Amino acid sequence: MIREYGEEIWRNYNLLKAAVLNQEGARWTPHTSAWLWSIAAGRDVFPWLQAAFGTSVSRDQAQLPSQVLAVGFDPLAVGKLYNVPLVRLTPARDLLSRLPNVAAVRAFYAQESAAKGRPAKED
Repeated sequence: MIREYGEEIWRNYNLLKAAVLNQEGARWTPHTSAWLWSIAAGRDVFPWLQAAFGTSVSRDQAQLPSQVLAVGFDPLAVGKLYNVPLVRLTPARDLLSRLPNVAAVRAFYAQESAAKGRPAKED
């Protein structure tokens, strides 16, 4: 997600976690996490997570407050609900559509690490 949206995605995600999980006491699950990543990104990332990482995360199983679910993946609307300064992000690179499965994600990471002069496998 950082490679797709830059460091600001972390800011959005962490603000969401603090607001929704701490203030509302939402139940933390992989489904809920994927929903928060979708809000942080401002788009539905469930299909990408399912394909790229072979997960079974599902929008239907996210256990979040109904007001969050009602506004969908709009970071500005969710930010207004909790009075947190979420921002709408634009992708820095188009990686999500180019990495359709786990093998492609691993190959991308290996290629990027090699280009930066990092060892093939870190300890």
